[in-house]
Amino acid sequence: MACTLCQRVAKFHSYQQRQLVTIHGPVTLQRAYYYCQRCHQSYCPYDAVLGLDDEISPGLRPLVCLAGTLLPFADAAEDVSSRRCACRPRRCCAAPRRRANGCGRN
Repeated sequence: MACTLCQRVAKFHSYQQRQLVTIHGPVTLQRAYYYCQRCHQSYCPYDAVLGLDDEISPGLRPLVCLAGTLLPFADAAEDVSSRRCACRPRRCCAAPRRRANGCGRN
């Protein structure tokens, strides 16, 4: 894999785990992690393929965004959390605000 910064070869380092909250609950992904020894950049190309910007899945983002635009953010976080079985509200509390603020940019 070519490093996006210096265009040299970024070598496979290991598999890394990532927690992701989906509409069906939390999942753990394992994806390839690459590291460029020249410029010290690290990459997980699968994140870009899946469109992962944060801990919220692309399928759940529109629902979180909608909740954040229709309700006050704290209420939206509670509403989204109550509709998903295994969500941790502390972790997702800021999600409606982040998603609602970012909806106009995407």
